[in-house]
Amino acid sequence: MKKIIEVPLSKDQIIIRTAGLILILAFLVAARFYNPLESRLITCHFKELTGYECPTCGLSRSIHSLISLNIADSLGYNPLGIVLILGLFALLIKFSAELISKKEIIIHVTKSSWKLIIIFLLLLVFSTWILRLYLTP
Repeated sequence: MKKIIEVPLSKDQIIIRTAGLILILAFLVAARFYNPLESRLITCHFKELTGYECPTCGLSRSIHSLISLNIADSLGYNPLGIVLILGLFALLIKFSAELISKKEIIIHVTKSSWKLIIIFLLLLVFSTWILRLYLTP
């Protein structure tokens, strides 16, 4: 069973949450205006060595496309971009709620639930990777 506890934020926690919000927003703005399709700054060393795409290949293009509201392109580049953006938006909401209420929101999750979450995420990453390896020409 999940329990949600609210504890007052310390001054350091307020600074950390504010910095987190700024970093996430800066990342989203940079991802919107930096077009990885027009740049060769990012290369995949795994692909250069093996000839196969790694689990994160296409993630920059996927995030850029998703923020530009090209959902189909985003899914084509790497479906995990949507998972990453959803996670960032969840953090934005949590940090914003904590800063507004001046209380830390702690969600207690059992160890078995954490194990299931980690297993699910690992299966998601590797199954997406394997599907992309076989479906990409």
